[in-house]
Amino acid sequence: MHASSVRYQLLKIQGLVLLAALAASATAAAAEPETSQPAAEKPGAAKETAEAGSKTELSATAAVAGPAAAPAAGASAEAAPAAPEPPSGMPPWQKAPGIDYWKPGRLSQDSTIDWHGNLETDLGYADYKFSNQNYPPETFNDFRGRFVVGPLLEHSLGSSHFVRATGQMVGWVRGMAAGGYQITMDDVYGQVGKKGVWDFKFGRFMSWTVYRKGLGYDLYTLEDTGALVAPPIEGGQYGVRYEVNNIWYREYNNFGPGRAALHLYPTSWSGVELLGQYGRNFFTNDNQLGARGALNVHSDYVSFSAGAEWLQLKPGGERSYFDANDNKIICDTCGLTRKYGFGGGLVSKAIPYVELGVNAAMGFERQWDTAQGVYNKNAEATIKAFGGYLQFDAGKAAFNRSVILGVGPNHTTRETAIGDKETHLQIAAYVAYPLGFNNSVVKLVVTQSKDDFAPNAADAMDSRMFAARIRFAMYY
Repeated sequence: MHASSVRYQLLKIQGLVLLAALAASATAAAAEPETSQPAAEKPGAAKETAEAGSKTELSATAAVAGPAAAPAAGASAEAAPAAPEPPSGMPPWQKAPGIDYWKPGRLSQDSTIDWHGNLETDLGYADYKFSNQNYPPETFNDFRGRFVVGPLLEHSLGSSHFVRATGQMVGWVRGMAAGGYQITMDDVYGQVGKKGVWDFKFGRFMSWTVYRKGLGYDLYTLEDTGALVAPPIEGGQYGVRYEVNNIWYREYNNFGPGRAALHLYPTSWSGVELLGQYGRNFFTNDNQLGARGALNVHSDYVSFSAGAEWLQLKPGGERSYFDANDNKIICDTCGLTRKYGFGGGLVSKAIPYVELGVNAAMGFERQWDTAQGVYNKNAEATIKAFGGYLQFDAGKAAFNRSVILGVGPNHTTRETAIGDKETHLQIAAYVAYPLGFNNSVVKLVVTQSKDDFAPNAADAMDSRMFAARIRFAMYY
């Protein structure tokens, strides 16, 4: 037989053997038993688990890390055998060790999944006026709101110990494709601990509130931000406020640093939060390092909260300058800013149908110049805030159905070392009708705010704001 024909027959036999081997491999893979997998690895995993005979219970009770936190209802499924680790050298995208991530998910035994979130919608109006003739009046027909939803996956470790993870997505009524107003997430964190005793939380979340202003100042509302220093409203130049809140919000949108917090509950009526903030804010290009402590002591008739914080903001890039001998000097303090403060509040329910809250806080700002890192004494600023609220449940007193009437003032001043002074006064009045489930409420809020700015070397000016809104809110 010709040599070329022999080579052809050998190649043909090799091809048939290779095809047979691939077919056998595919048949073995199809017959391989399903492996266990966390439900969070695949959308719709809970549904597929239910179809496979497991049980997943969705709880409508809000998850609370602390003394009031109740164990979540369970969803259990018998875990399938874990897959063996892939042979050495197998590409990592082909198969993760112990997980077939392309197969239906399974909640492991003693794991639960709850869904939490809220709906907040506001129909409102705001009017801004300025003493500066260069700033024309501005009115704002305000319709805003947001919907938050996210799963809370929890696994019981026994004896009230747990591991928890969540990620909450946010949809805004006034969402923008770009800009500083819209965010795409609320809480995104992991948590481990023992219920009612301690827990450690890490990721993105708000710190504990210690400055409580009543029902007239909801987050992300014009009533809360108050008077404009200068238009337009999209510029966000609002009057000064301080509520021990340098480390409080979830930071700037998607650009903020992360947090870790240790929560301790020494008794059923007390709690402590020790929190650290770390990371780079890519919106301001600052490396941030901060710490915050908060505590709460409460009973059926009184609740006391207090906190203190320290935050350092340092430019992310290297800063340097040249001295008189043309030597390059690395500057560690160029552009450095430090903010710190403390404050708290007391809420009393000692009188039937009456709730009274009082607050006070003091903050400090310190800066170093950007040229040579020299401390800027003229930029020293001290912020003082005090306020409170008084509300009366007239409905409960009259016909055993809550209708809450309330009013709450808040006063903040900021003074610099060179004599600049800014004063921001906010007053809110409200009527709230709780719906009786899930902390849901319908309320009317009317506010009046005034900001006075008296610079040391220029004419004084002021701005005023009147606003009203109707809110419907539901939480789950």
